[in-house]
Amino acid sequence: MAGGARLYRYTGALFVRATTHPGTGVPEADVDLSGPVAAERGRTWLAAVWEHPQARQALEAASPVLAAQTAAMLAADSPGVKEVRRLVHSTAAYLLRWQGRATPFGHFAGVAPARTGPQPQARWGSGHRAVLRPDAVWLGAVADQLTANPEVLEGLPVAANPAAVTRGGRIVAPGRTPAKGLAPLEVSVAATGPVYSALAAASGPATFADVAKAVSIDFPHADSATVRGLLAQLLEHGVLLSALDEVATATDPIGVLREVTALAVTSAPVPVPTGQVTGSPSPSWPDTALDARITIPEGVLSEVARAASVLARLSPYPSGPPAWRDYHQRFRQTYGDGAAVPVAELVGDAGLGWPSGYLGADRPAPARMLSARDEAFLALAQQAALDGVREVVLTEELITELALVDVAELVPPPCVEMAFQLHADNADEVRRGRFEVWLASAARPASSMAGRFADLLPGPDTDRLAAALAGPPGPLPAQLLFPARRRRSANVTRVPRLLEHTITLGWPDQGPGSIALEDLAVTCDPDRLYLIRASTGQLVEPRVLHALEPRVLTPPLARFLAEVAAARRTFWRLPDWGAAARLPYLPRLRHGRTVLAPARWLLAAAQLPGPSAERPVWEEAFDRWRTRQKLPARVVLVETEMRLPLDLNVPLHRELLRARLAKAREVEVREAPSPAAGSTSPSAGGFMGRAHEFLTVLHATVPIPARPVALAVPAPVAELPGASCTVCARLYGHPRRQDEILTEHLPRLLAGWESAPLWWFTRHLGDDPHLRIVLRLADRAAYGQAAERLGGWADELRRHQLAPRLDLTAHHPHSARFGHGPARESAERVFAADTVAALAQITYAVRTATPAETLTAASLADLATAFAPTPGDGWSWLAAHLPRESGPVDTGLSRQALALAAADAAWCRQPDGHAVTAAWAARAEALTAYRQALAAERDPMTVLRVLLQLHHVRALGSGPETERTTHRLARAVALGHTHHRKARP
Repeated sequence: MAGGARLYRYTGALFVRATTHPGTGVPEADVDLSGPVAAERGRTWLAAVWEHPQARQALEAASPVLAAQTAAMLAADSPGVKEVRRLVHSTAAYLLRWQGRATPFGHFAGVAPARTGPQPQARWGSGHRAVLRPDAVWLGAVADQLTANPEVLEGLPVAANPAAVTRGGRIVAPGRTPAKGLAPLEVSVAATGPVYSALAAASGPATFADVAKAVSIDFPHADSATVRGLLAQLLEHGVLLSALDEVATATDPIGVLREVTALAVTSAPVPVPTGQVTGSPSPSWPDTALDARITIPEGVLSEVARAASVLARLSPYPSGPPAWRDYHQRFRQTYGDGAAVPVAELVGDAGLGWPSGYLGADRPAPARMLSARDEAFLALAQQAALDGVREVVLTEELITELALVDVAELVPPPCVEMAFQLHADNADEVRRGRFEVWLASAARPASSMAGRFADLLPGPDTDRLAAALAGPPGPLPAQLLFPARRRRSANVTRVPRLLEHTITLGWPDQGPGSIALEDLAVTCDPDRLYLIRASTGQLVEPRVLHALEPRVLTPPLARFLAEVAAARRTFWRLPDWGAAARLPYLPRLRHGRTVLAPARWLLAAAQLPGPSAERPVWEEAFDRWRTRQKLPARVVLVETEMRLPLDLNVPLHRELLRARLAKAREVEVREAPSPAAGSTSPSAGGFMGRAHEFLTVLHATVPIPARPVALAVPAPVAELPGASCTVCARLYGHPRRQDEILTEHLPRLLAGWESAPLWWFTRHLGDDPHLRIVLRLADRAAYGQAAERLGGWADELRRHQLAPRLDLTAHHPHSARFGHGPARESAERVFAADTVAALAQITYAVRTATPAETLTAASLADLATAFAPTPGDGWSWLAAHLPRESGPVDTGLSRQALALAAADAAWCRQPDGHAVTAAWAARAEALTAYRQALAAERDPMTVLRVLLQLHHVRALGSGPETERTTHRLARAVALGHTHHRKARP
């Protein structure tokens, strides 16, 4: 791609989030709380705020506790200064958020559709529509109450938890979300006969009474109370699910409650509570549909799409986060390319488990290593601080310098969602292109900020959003539904069904588009991990259509499903400063008319006087810090996901900053956009007239890389030490000693057998470099003797200072990659023959001082022509499939590789040369047999690239530069041979 190429395009989905603040009439958050009459001033101000009907309505919905405390204080004769100050601070913070934040929150802010068109407009009405939704905590309390009712429980539909598995002697399932706190990562019960009986009875449609009857039939000596007690325990732990669990994800949870209780109780109806329930908050919560007509030019969206492209190019992880790169590598090593591993098996303790850093993972998140990108961003930030500049403009040259890879190497997420502010003085300035875009937030790929409010939009806009969230053509999009680990979070996760297909972790979805957990598997190729539907082979792209926090509040299984399909794509997010993120000051980042990131300051409590300092002392110190840092008056105080707009020229706002600093010990302060003409809000531009954010969905212009999913086959079972005929040993040591061990010491090991077993090796040169030596024994009973010989041989190597240790480990046959049955046996004979060829090449290269790259290139050419249906097909494959690198090839190496590949070359008649060509001939026979055996399963040419890679690793080791050189030489050999063949008369 050319520099500055567009990676994203606008999809037609556009919405606006904005405050409902009327702009006038509501008291400003500017009361002065200094001096002896502070309490009286604060009380008068609070009375004025709470007398305003719109402010009162919004505040009561946002915090009933604050409303009650304020009412009590206003009714008191002489409230204390501390109490008044606390209530003023809380109320002022709410008012500032109302005035200056666009995030939908009760009556404070809402959503509306927006349009694109040539004539910009921003018209705000007063007919905002509040939609009451049942509160998640209240719903959970009602469901608990109904479950505890014996009349309801007997007829309650139940089902076995599809995520429950047997581990050791226990049944393990994800923990149920409790009334308070977080759900446990897992719970377990003893795997007894009655438990298995209950799960079997609940595997199809059944009620609590049906399951109890089935268990009683299987265990007639158990009394009814014991059986029902066991089932109640299974429900409590989440091993059994009930139809009432659907309220956590249902769009109409009240309807679910009524329907379930109507089915469960056929005698007298049990009423569903509609008011306050013990231990729960208010039963409802408002969301707001704005009365607004908003139109902006499509050029604004083009600007946003350009910004999204820049974010992809500046990614700190162009090929996926480190934890997922590690997981991909471990998957390939354990199961092999093309193996389809059921999700539940993969994430279990007998599989790979969770990716590092996940809740419950067996390994922590990898430490972030300082990269060239980090150094570049550190230099950029420090230079800006030294020069005293507020803004860094990202030019094409600077982006190219900061990017870790060329744009052509990126695999951007196919669907991303961005929120941005649009600032201009008026509509005419917007129409003329004289506007400024400020990026506000970005949803994690495969998640959404807009989905939660889809039902507040008119039907056509909901359809437009659903089409955009489905992503571009390619894999099957499926909406992922799951209960959050905290009950209150269901207020965020309850999203309308927007996609045709769903994956539900919880109460089973019996709809036609439902994809069951047991129908999902993970497979891979050298570049990516894939989630597939095992029954059809389709690629599946789960979508989480809300913005629940993924690391703590999302169950690990839901997080895994949401991330695995995108694991090796370019990691996309708002600008990441990397190692520079903790610097006390970061400049604004701009690209064109878009502010990618505002200027940012970190203020530590230790930099200012403590909480006990007198107000004038603190104010003076703060003013000095502010002057030295060149901090503007209009800022945004940031605490995790909370944003508080402040005007530091207002004493009350500085009080709020000081109060937050006393609790947090450090706060983040960002610059806010400058106010424009016509603005009624200090946090808005003139054209929009109020605090706002546009939300849009963008699709990648780069096609999603496809993969022939028909190759996915069940993963083979690992062959454990002593439990099979295969010995797999890892001999650790310095990579530079490997050739010596292979050519001079390994023959002594093999000479100890009367009849040497079939054997082969590979090299591993990454962390903990080692040789992997595999012996295929004729009989499992010979394993002990083989292990003893290996141990003695390794001990001798250790005494000679050549290798420190040897481990016996499981062998993973990678049948999905190389074939099953006869094909696998033939493949192993190829590995053995290729091993002999690699060792002969190593010996020849050392004794004749031949560059190993040239001999390996010739060997790759021989391998390809021997494996292909005809030699000509092999030459053509090499020319077409090996990477085409730019720049000249070393002519000396190229000529030598061509000479070594010539069948009648003089070197073949030398003793060491004859050993190489004899090994190639034996390998060719094995390759022919393998091709014929594999043809019964699939096209044999699909495995040629892997065979070439394995030979390169055996002969030379791995390494991008060495592999690039060897492949270029092998391709030159192929082109030279093809040219010579065409030139012959």
